[in-house]
Amino acid sequence: MNNRIYLLLFLSIFLFAWMLSSPLFGQQYVIKGTIVDSLSQEKLFYVNVGLTITDSTATMICYSTTDQEGNFSLATRKGDYHLKLSYASIGAIVRPLTIDGSQDTLDLGTIIV
Repeated sequence: MNNRIYLLLFLSIFLFAWMLSSPLFGQQYVIKGTIVDSLSQEKLFYVNVGLTITDSTATMICYSTTDQEGNFSLATRKGDYHLKLSYASIGAIVRPLTIDGSQDTLDLGTIIV
């Protein structure tokens, strides 16, 4: 009998905590694109792609690398960010990016570097 009470208490607390935390995570939006070299027109693989917060801390919130076809995909929430691309031959490129929530997926298309 005691085990049932503890189990019900645990499940109640778990469900209550889950219900409270759900709105905090917010909806996730996907950012995707393809990185292409400006000189050779080849798709670049293993380019580091990251999103940083636009405040003074420039905290990296998500990170990925491009695949063999130069494609990348990141998931984040609405907000203002900096998209940071870094690759050995191009150095670092930073571009402002705003996720306004008007669409679930923001396709940046081909990014020529």
